[in-house]
Amino acid sequence: MIHAILGAAVMTGVLVQSDEQAAAFYKTLADKLKATKTLSGKLELRWGAEPSPAVFTFKAMRPNFLRQETSDQAFYGDGTNDWTYLVKEKQYSKEPADKNTINAIWLVGFEPFLGVEPESLVFEKLGAKTVDKIECVVLVYFEKEAPLDKIRLFVDRKALLPVGWELEYEGGKDRGRYLDLKLDTPMNAADFAWTPPPGAKPYAEPPPPGGEKGGGTTGG
Repeated sequence: MIHAILGAAVMTGVLVQSDEQAAAFYKTLADKLKATKTLSGKLELRWGAEPSPAVFTFKAMRPNFLRQETSDQAFYGDGTNDWTYLVKEKQYSKEPADKNTINAIWLVGFEPFLGVEPESLVFEKLGAKTVDKIECVVLVYFEKEAPLDKIRLFVDRKALLPVGWELEYEGGKDRGRYLDLKLDTPMNAADFAWTPPPGAKPYAEPPPPGGEKGGGTTGG
């Protein structure tokens, strides 16, 4: 398997060794997020060339509590179970929760907080960009198993928090923008209690995270 990954990387001209500065910057970010207890905010998510974003609101508390909602789809973690709910169809699924993982999707850059940090990241380089008047460090990285899927993470230079991201994959690009982020505001387990609404029914096979769109992400 290792030889196959290295071979694919050489054939595509992709380096499999991290840039030291980029890796050190990610470690600083990861250390801050691992020390964070709660997180809330909004995510504007654009799949490919779609002009209008899907807007997720989310709040999460370590180790495994979550409310992540759009008008179409929602994800809940109550500490015991992880739920997926299709709003219009009034259908849901339920799985036992991992005791140390927040089962959120698309929260790229917050993996150390979520407890799902990949172990095979390659940090390619650092850059700089202004995003909505915020001076950001741009961290470019990918997973060894998917060297052509490049992630550009935009991190507020002063606040040291992800501002947004771009995921480039074969055939397209997905983009996310974080808004109204708040860290370590008081939350408790009761804030995450959820039960299916009246008339809702379970479905046999859950849909892929985020629907059919997008190329995937390491965000949970």
